[in-house]
Amino acid sequence: DCGMNQTEFCNEEPFWSQPIQEAAEERCEISCAPVAECAVDDDCEGETNDCVVQADGLWAQCIDCGMNQTDFSSECVNWSKDIQDAAEARCEMSCAPPAQCATDDDCEGNLECAVQENGLWAQCVPCDEETFTSECVYWSDDIIVAAEAKCEQTCNKTAAV
Repeated sequence: DCGMNQTEFCNEEPFWSQPIQEAAEERCEISCAPVAECAVDDDCEGETNDCVVQADGLWAQCIDCGMNQTDFSSECVNWSKDIQDAAEARCEMSCAPPAQCATDDDCEGNLECAVQENGLWAQCVPCDEETFTSECVYWSDDIIVAAEAKCEQTCNKTAAV
């Protein structure tokens, strides 16, 4: 029904098949495509907000490239993968979560800081044999390698599972 306003039309559209959506949008001259938040940096409020455009050009949004890495990592998990990639490049930050530790002093109790060889992740690990053996099976391969070197132990994934 081309008599609907855009809001009504777009609320109904998700229930239609793709060919029906396309035909209805063309016939009624209504588009339900999302409208980008910005086109240029000047469209964004605040000194450090940048207009980040995803690679395919189909979406853009204002992102504060002036935030610190910890805040960026917390925020970016709410963005689409395409916007994450564009924001990482534009803001020169990583969407990877911040490492749990940098040194053993960052870890509580008897835990020690195991840093992956590539430096992209570090976490506090238990080096006592019993806990190491029971927990290491749940870690990524890269952290296992780092923890084995740090704790001078070997993780036997098949024996503990």
